[in-house]
Amino acid sequence: MTDSATIPPPPPKVDGPGLFDDLLEVLVSPAKVFARRAQGAGAMFLVVAIALGALGYTAKPVLEPIMDAQMAKGLAAAQAKNPKMTDDQVAAGLAFQRKLYPIYYVAGPAIALFGLGLVVWITGKIFGAAVTFGSSLGIAALAYVPRIIGGVITDVQAILTSDTSTITNASQLSIGPARFLDPATSSAIVLAALMR
Repeated sequence: MTDSATIPPPPPKVDGPGLFDDLLEVLVSPAKVFARRAQGAGAMFLVVAIALGALGYTAKPVLEPIMDAQMAKGLAAAQAKNPKMTDDQVAAGLAFQRKLYPIYYVAGPAIALFGLGLVVWITGKIFGAAVTFGSSLGIAALAYVPRIIGGVITDVQAILTSDTSTITNASQLSIGPARFLDPATSSAIVLAALMR
């Protein structure tokens, strides 16, 4: 007879890849991941939103001077169009924008994910697709996974760049073709499209 103490316990049942496995697998086979996560997309939405918010917060020291430069450029153009605008009003506008930076960096990605999910859901309803609002948030979360990688690369660039004072546009930190265009002479629409 065998001793019951020598019989190993059965291996634990594995239902499939975990959430973080799916966040990596979405880069190579998004259809499989969506098929597995179509109904339970809430956790994926939260993980992606939190990761992007954390990356935005850690990139704040590098992105803040870029935002300041863009705001100063925009306010200078507004002041040129409206000579009645005083320097005090320009300073007040910059101060107000600086107060909004933390909200933009941390909450902005979650708002963008929610907005994209809403657009996917509405578009699906218009065309008769059987997509729930939860699965549309999952589609948005899966679509934003590459932005996590881009955020990590931006943060690493920020750490490795000794002088960021010459960077006046976020396109100069992008990993896309917009990096090679001069922000002073290129269209903002072209830069935004090439940063995607």
